[in-house]
Amino acid sequence: MGIPHPAPDGLLRALIHAVDQLPVAVIVTTADLSSPGPQIVYVNPAFCRLTAASTEEVLGRPLLSFQDQDSAASSIDEFVSSAEMHQGFPLSTRHRHHGGELICIEWMIRPIRDEVGRLTHFVGRQDGTGVCESPERALEDLRAFESLAASISTEFINLPPSDVERGIDRTLERIGSAAEADRCYLFMLSDDGAAMSNTHEWCADGIEPQIDELQTLRTSSYPWWMERIRRLEIIHLPDVSQLPAEAAAERDTLRMQQIRSLVVVPLALENRAIGFLGFDAVREQRTWSEDAIVLLRMVGEVLVSAFQRRRADLALRASEKRYRSFMNLASDAIVVFDSSTGTVVDSNVEAKKLFDSPLGEMSGKHYSELHPASERERAQAMFELVASGQSLSGTEIHVLGREGYRVSVEVNATVVEIDGSRLVLGIYRDVSERKQLQSQLLQAQKIESIGRLAGGIAHDFNNLLTTVLGHVSLAEMYIPQEDVARPHLAGIRRAAERGADLTRQLLAFARKQVIALRSVNLNELIDEVASMLRSLIGETVQLLTVPKDGLWFVEADPTQLTQVLVNLVVNARDAMPGGGELMIVTDNVVLDDSLTRTRPYVTPGEYVLLKVSDTGVGIAEQDLDLMFDPFFTTKEVGKGTGLGLATCYGIAKQNHGYIWAESQIGRGTTFFIHLPRSTSFREQTERTSESPEHSGQETVLLVEDDPSVRGVIENGLSALGYRVFSASGGSEALAIARDNDGVIDLLLTDVVMPGMSGAELAARVRRQRPEVKVLLVSGYPELNATSPTSSERAAFLQKPDTLKTLARRIRQILDES
Repeated sequence: MGIPHPAPDGLLRALIHAVDQLPVAVIVTTADLSSPGPQIVYVNPAFCRLTAASTEEVLGRPLLSFQDQDSAASSIDEFVSSAEMHQGFPLSTRHRHHGGELICIEWMIRPIRDEVGRLTHFVGRQDGTGVCESPERALEDLRAFESLAASISTEFINLPPSDVERGIDRTLERIGSAAEADRCYLFMLSDDGAAMSNTHEWCADGIEPQIDELQTLRTSSYPWWMERIRRLEIIHLPDVSQLPAEAAAERDTLRMQQIRSLVVVPLALENRAIGFLGFDAVREQRTWSEDAIVLLRMVGEVLVSAFQRRRADLALRASEKRYRSFMNLASDAIVVFDSSTGTVVDSNVEAKKLFDSPLGEMSGKHYSELHPASERERAQAMFELVASGQSLSGTEIHVLGREGYRVSVEVNATVVEIDGSRLVLGIYRDVSERKQLQSQLLQAQKIESIGRLAGGIAHDFNNLLTTVLGHVSLAEMYIPQEDVARPHLAGIRRAAERGADLTRQLLAFARKQVIALRSVNLNELIDEVASMLRSLIGETVQLLTVPKDGLWFVEADPTQLTQVLVNLVVNARDAMPGGGELMIVTDNVVLDDSLTRTRPYVTPGEYVLLKVSDTGVGIAEQDLDLMFDPFFTTKEVGKGTGLGLATCYGIAKQNHGYIWAESQIGRGTTFFIHLPRSTSFREQTERTSESPEHSGQETVLLVEDDPSVRGVIENGLSALGYRVFSASGGSEALAIARDNDGVIDLLLTDVVMPGMSGAELAARVRRQRPEVKVLLVSGYPELNATSPTSSERAAFLQKPDTLKTLARRIRQILDES
């Protein structure tokens, strides 16, 4: 009995003596790897005590003869593999004991090599011992494992992808308990393989969980372990302390978890490792049976299949989420129809808004239900056209929106195929706002054109009226009070003044009036004109005012605001021929972005509201959009000019405000006027110097291109004692100012003249005569007529005016210091 060894006899005897004293069994075999495998050449006394066999009975016997016959062939392969990789491996042998019972010895087998690396022997050390199961019990355990694996496989086949996580937890508990493991766990690798994490763990009672400490571990820190996992090799370690030196990091990590034995099987997808599944033994060392390893492997395959299903489900969900996101991020309504039935199969959030229908209720609707009855025949033709393979682009049609309102939409539609289904994709763009804006633009352009026409007519008409009123004034100066022509002159004056009122309305509509802005409190203005308004409406109409306490000021011309009130009150009176109630309300309001959706021309901000409501006959819906058009009226012929509301519109716009109306037939009308809140509270007052006598002896340079107007003004001023030089244009006036050595006290000039404007003339005259005072007169004042560039000291008077008004204004200017 001995171990062949090239060592001194004394040292060899000492080594054999030491091995003989060990309490664990030790064997030495030859290195023969051919069948029947290595033969035993040495056993120590512990082996004999354990197996109740003598040395003579075992020496020379093949080591693998103590194994099951079915596993002998695979064991030879393991010997060969382990010898080539210079590493140890476990081996289990069966031996009959004294009492006849079968015991199993777990060995750790290691190769022995000589100085040149040639394999010479195998040495085995006892790792564990236990009573072997009978073949019947082993078969029973195998069948139990197979049944468990089949049950788990069936469970995962029927498991919804959303329940995979819970299914994995249940599976780890079942297989961990069946294999009598202390821990059962699942690790998954990151997509790039750079990290691994413990994603699921089951622990037996009394075993401390480790999952929280094993997250995002760098795989590069465990090269020995990961090399085997990536090669898809099973790692079976009955004794983790026997890990080779190059696995120091792995050994330290396993010791920190108090792991004594383990077995793990790699999980592979398309021949690439994606993780591993394993058992741990913490309380004692153990060698895992082949059945337990097979169970792990089978369950690993089931989990990989489940992962594939879950990955496909997640990809589908992500795709659906992206699809839904794209659908709902679209600013247009998108509806998908079945091309054969015409029913809705999908829609987005904008479709819900457009059709005022919850998304769930959209599905199943027929395309015809989305359109008003009058449009359904056309909608059917459009759908059939698209379903046949043609496309629609920018086709306008009406759909049914909120509360059955007709909404103008622009449709783009085409056929698409998704998962083998032929669908019609319809994209609906709400163009009602755009059409409203287009209509408003056309309206604004129409009003602007009419305004320019009205302003031009007013300018020329004012010259005529100025001439008429001037001649009337001259005639009244010379005709005695008792003359029979006096009443006729009064009639001419009244007609001319009515014409002047008409031109003022035209100018207000054209927004060409010269306005005197002041900080106005509408409550005070309404109080001042209330008695006049009551006289206008008569006794059958009750006037109520509801002023807002703490009303904000507005920056406006009070004369214009009075004109708005008068026009609206007169209209309300005419709408209530049998009497009724007229209410004037003021309030502070803030117009926000919500209003701009229906009235996009409104600028959000703080406004003062003037609301005028009546209980009259109301206005038809089709007339509401026309009521502010010039010359549009619903009154009988001869009872309205059609300029009242147009004038109110012009004044509101000129003061940077808004006006609109709401009305129903038989339920009255309400006008809303919004004027911007004033940022200052200055009160402007005009300095006047009233004099009972408007005559004078000063020198006036009169410039007017219209000869009739020039003649009447010249005669009138001369009659009042003024010395008058007259000119038909700017060049002639400059010559008079240059050649006249005397004093010129006042330049009275028309604003709009050919060749040179009145403002330019005033500036050039003042360069010659700085002391000259200026009065600009026009029936159609341009914006720059009173701008600082013309003259900051120039006064203005609007035509048509009477000689009395002109004389009073001239006297005021000349008397100013």
